Amino acid sequence: MIVLDASAVLAFLQGERGAEHVASTLHQGVIGAANWSEVAQKVIARGGDWPMTRALLASYGMRVEPVTPKDGDAAAALWRRGSSLSLGDRLCLALADRLDARVLTADRAWTREPRLDPARIEQLRPQEELCLNGDMSTENRIVTAERLVAAPAEAIFELIADPESQPRWDGNDNLAEAAPGQRVHAVGDVFVMTNTGGAVRENTIVEFEEGRRIAWKPAPPGEPARGHVWRWELEPQPDGRTLVRHTYDWTALTDETRLARARSFTAEALQSSVDRLAALAESR
Repeated sequence: MIVLDASAVLAFLQGERGAEHVASTLHQGVIGAANWSEVAQKVIARGGDWPMTRALLASYGMRVEPVTPKDGDAAAALWRRGSSLSLGDRLCLALADRLDARVLTADRAWTREPRLDPARIEQLRPQEELCLNGDMSTENRIVTAERLVAAPAEAIFELIADPESQPRWDGNDNLAEAAPGQRVHAVGDVFVMTNTGGAVRENTIVEFEEGRRIAWKPAPPGEPARGHVWRWELEPQPDGRTLVRHTYDWTALTDETRLARARSFTAEALQSSVDRLAALAESR
């Protein structure tokens, strides 16, 4: 028996590197109901046929295990402020502990959790390493969240490209205010944002496609960018909805004083921003 994390099942479904290995474990695989829901959400958000996908996974013999009160208690005990483990991750680990089984995951963020027993965790792609500052690390420095939003891409994009609106949807509770009149239109534009701690940041646009894609690099006023990037991508769907994808990429971050803060921007935090943005756009 082996417990499968949502990331491993998604790697199989999307034909990513390591998919064949996941396929070879599905006959003895168990997935928790919380992670099952994560997989379903991802498939639906990308416009996939979930009933067909569900039937495919069932045909391999993989079974879904319900979440128990014991799992909930164990997941809560694993929580730590600033941890990279999401609730889904912690429930997955709790299930593996209850079943006395190994976990297969494609999430490299787990490798930076010293509390976890490496003998119980199998990394799907352990050979994929990032060279950072001359050192080799398996730390996952690209965090993403996404969902379908019942609003046109143009309306959603306006809430992102106008910095004055950004504190309204910021799920990290990091943005305080931006002066009006800073709506960006092209690569090279700069907008100024004051954070909740009082720090001021100049944000330089590094990617821009009107209504579809925007990304910026923040930096203290007058100083070079530290290397991390905030990105939003919008994909209009045939039914009028929009697939919204939010990414925090800190693979090029070189400022060691910012590493702890960068690790605090988890997928859950990004999802909160996406959900708040969706609520704003859908209420218009």
